[in-house]
Amino acid sequence: MREMGLLQNLLGLVIVYAAFVTPFTIWLIKGFFDGVPREIDEAAKIDGCNEVRMIWHVHLPVIVPGLVAAASYIVIYSWNEFLFAVTFASSVRTNTVPVGLKTFIGDFVMRWDLLTAGGVMAAIPILVFFMIIQRRLISGLTSGAVKS
Repeated sequence: MREMGLLQNLLGLVIVYAAFVTPFTIWLIKGFFDGVPREIDEAAKIDGCNEVRMIWHVHLPVIVPGLVAAASYIVIYSWNEFLFAVTFASSVRTNTVPVGLKTFIGDFVMRWDLLTAGGVMAAIPILVFFMIIQRRLISGLTSGAVKS
């Protein structure tokens, strides 16, 4: 990573995060794709859809709750991750929120006032994100609850 200039660089951190969350995200979205009934595929083929149109116009609207769930996982993981951030981007100009909050913890003193205020400020973007996606997320969590 050092030879490519990705240490102390946010691009390197983005690459590490993407590599870490991709397997679980693919597995999660695959489960939602597997949940699409075969009858919908057959009806789309009868109506003349090719594979690309079927994915775009039939599957994607059905799996939007799964995409929202995967996006929420990625956002929460990336926002709260500490270990990779402190390892790969620990300079002052590339600090993430958790690494920045760590600076309030010293060897002999802990700035509880700044640490708690920073924690509250760090939680606000996540709260806003969930206020925006809550309808889709709740519909995704309850989509398989009632058998029709």
